[in-house]
Amino acid sequence: MVAQSPLTTTTSSPSRPAARRTIVRLGHQPGPTDETIAAIEAIGDPLDRYARATEEQTRHEDAAQQAGQVRALAALAIHELGASYATIAHVTGLTRSRAQQLVEAGRRLRSGRGKLAV
Repeated sequence: MVAQSPLTTTTSSPSRPAARRTIVRLGHQPGPTDETIAAIEAIGDPLDRYARATEEQTRHEDAAQQAGQVRALAALAIHELGASYATIAHVTGLTRSRAQQLVEAGRRLRSGRGKLAV
């Protein structure tokens, strides 16, 4: 069995070198959040609807910040596996400069130098 990079899979035939293809899959999956928003929209009292929407927004902003930190640390891990910024950009759909920013943010996070704006 051929060793594989964690970012790609290989397919090969005896007559030509292995081809690589990206396995990063991104997309929106409808779920409980969509149902939660619909339930909030259905609240009759506008003040209650406002308060509940604010709670939900705060919860999602916190989750988005945590997801950003996970992304930065993952980008750093990919870089430490030997991937260049250009490779990270290619497999994630980011620009090279954004990939570099994420890797550097991951370094700051890991070293504990404060909060991160990703």
